Amino acid sequence: MNKHIIRLTSTFFIGLLALTTLLHINARPTVRASAETVITTRSSQSYIDSYYSSISPTATGNTLKSSLESLLKAERKRSFSYGSHQTAVFPYTDVDPARPHDGYIVSFYSGTPVKGYSGMNKEHTWPKSHGGNRIESDPHVIRPTLTSENSARGNMYYAQSPNPGWDPAEFDNPKYRGISARIIFYGATIGASSGLILEDVGRGQASGTGNKMGKLGDLLKWNFQYPVDQTEIIRNETLDLSLDYNRNPFIDDPYLACRIWGDTNSNTQSICAQYSVAPDTMSLSPSSATVNVGTTQTLTLSVSPTSASKDVIWTSSHPSVATVNNGLVSPLTVGVTTITATSTLDSSVKASSTITVTNDPIPVTGVSLERSSASLTLGKSLTLSASVLPSSASDKRLNWTSGNNAIATVSSAGLVTGHSLGTTTISVTTLDGGFSDTLTLTVTEQPAVTSIRGTFYNTNTANSGGENGVTTANLNQGITDVGAIGFGGATVVSSLKDVTQAYYPRSGGLALGSSKNPGSMTLVLNENYHAYKVEVIFNDAGTDNNTIGLSGNKPQKSAKNGSIGTEHSNPSTGSAYVVEFDSPASEVTISTDKRTALVEVIIHYGEEATPITPSQEATNWAVDFLSLTSEGCSNANFTQLESIWAQASTSYTALNDEAKTIITRATPNGHGNEIEEALARYVIIIEQYELHAFISGLQLADPARQPLLSDLASSAFTLLAGLALAGVVATFFYTIKKRRTNEL
Repeated sequence: MNKHIIRLTSTFFIGLLALTTLLHINARPTVRASAETVITTRSSQSYIDSYYSSISPTATGNTLKSSLESLLKAERKRSFSYGSHQTAVFPYTDVDPARPHDGYIVSFYSGTPVKGYSGMNKEHTWPKSHGGNRIESDPHVIRPTLTSENSARGNMYYAQSPNPGWDPAEFDNPKYRGISARIIFYGATIGASSGLILEDVGRGQASGTGNKMGKLGDLLKWNFQYPVDQTEIIRNETLDLSLDYNRNPFIDDPYLACRIWGDTNSNTQSICAQYSVAPDTMSLSPSSATVNVGTTQTLTLSVSPTSASKDVIWTSSHPSVATVNNGLVSPLTVGVTTITATSTLDSSVKASSTITVTNDPIPVTGVSLERSSASLTLGKSLTLSASVLPSSASDKRLNWTSGNNAIATVSSAGLVTGHSLGTTTISVTTLDGGFSDTLTLTVTEQPAVTSIRGTFYNTNTANSGGENGVTTANLNQGITDVGAIGFGGATVVSSLKDVTQAYYPRSGGLALGSSKNPGSMTLVLNENYHAYKVEVIFNDAGTDNNTIGLSGNKPQKSAKNGSIGTEHSNPSTGSAYVVEFDSPASEVTISTDKRTALVEVIIHYGEEATPITPSQEATNWAVDFLSLTSEGCSNANFTQLESIWAQASTSYTALNDEAKTIITRATPNGHGNEIEEALARYVIIIEQYELHAFISGLQLADPARQPLLSDLASSAFTLLAGLALAGVVATFFYTIKKRRTNEL
């Protein structure tokens, strides 16, 4: 009997091991994001190899291009519209690598970080006039760009002087040569079945054919001269693992470009031969470094000969100590690791650097607010931003206080709300070192709300002709001989910026764009007309499926699409496109993807009276409480929780009675909304750490623990189910073995 038990037990664990192995067969060794988020780390090489495992390693030319197109399209689990990129893509794929979660979007070409999407529009890296409209919904191809940079390029090919075309290094950031090249290679691959092809010539503005791009030779050269950048890694990984889209294979393997286009002509053959040479030796600088947790270290790769390939695979001997991404080392824990760069063309050629990771506290040396004074309308809120110095300081916790909570309160996240008229001081103090800075806040009356309408209807109904441009004078004063009123003589527009393809009078209005090209203009508003809301109305002007853009130089609070009216209708049969800003905008950008007639612009100036509701105030408190207690709870640190408890109590006491009622009537729930989750954490803190209770009338019972119990039950069920299945497998193996024994 004992032998049978031992055999059965052994077989059980063999079955369990077999089952575990089976569940992992063919699984890609990367965890997909459970929600939309920014992913900054390059996937493992094993995951990338698995992703392209269906692609033949010997395929070249059109065969390889076709195979990649089929694979990429099959990998898509989601699609995007051209108009959705601004909100559904750019905030995740085009972030500032230095602060990927702070709401900054990087402008293509210059690399300028912009808060939100202010002053930006969409750049067709493959111009629409060259067939880019066939792939304009693809988020790998459309990039956010400052309006001035977009208009500087027009529809020129990418090319380097003396070739005709436009150089992506125009704004003194040459890495965009390589980035642009890999996007165009992708476009020619994903759009291959749509007829998109590359040619090895340069072309200037308004030149070329409807389905070609170039210059191929320059693109191939840039692809090798400017290695894959961290911004490309973020976009590639985020689209794949977070937004359920496909990857860009030329970011994963730049040498695919030569396998597809290397034999196009003698020029491409020469370029690919030159840059496909493995280095004789490589070195990393520095060869050793001590790096503190919370900082980073950039390693610079040098190759000999200098014309040899710099395409390498980066590895860390101890990734738990420090990871490496394209030469950027990020320390994690105390220890020593070796960072190695291995040539992709000759794995025997390597370079290494020894990284020693320390975790010494970096003290705070100061703190500064972004401004020294501010005005706030009664009932409104604004978020203050403070910078802790140095940026690598270990403890960046801040304490916000108001000199008079009756005039204005401030949350733990720096959200200031005006409650009554007057002036008070908002202070921010670092917990480490007690450094502080102050701001003088004035709460003022709600200004009167008003608006002014500009009408541009006119008698020139032709789709061609008209004045070759728009001026502040004809916008403000109109054009009397064609019946255009403009803003009726009011000096609403002080100047114009970045005007492209704008004609007035034309098409019975102010025509933006042509039959093939986009048009845009930025209105710089007189200080008396800074807009909190803008409405624009368009009529059709002989083109179809138009896309309207409306933005400003302030973050958007809301936006609404309208509809385009019938050609020459007055009043327009269309409905207004509307954008509302968090604070009054001094600049408004209006754009179209092809000719459309702008007939009305309504500028709402002043501020809209929208005081915070009790529900919003309660939710704001809950979000602040969760943020305030996050670190103490994560570290299970009584001292940290005790140090912020008075602030948490004060912020709750400052709430109005209606907001408190909303909070006390909620049920603590760790998986609920913000208020329910905050209450669940509050209950656990006061029970476990015996801190004083400041929320009266709250039921301190089991509901806060229900999600935990539910999770435990779920986990237990999953474990039992797995063991049961393993038992079935074990029994099967044991039965087979026993039968064979009996047969013998």
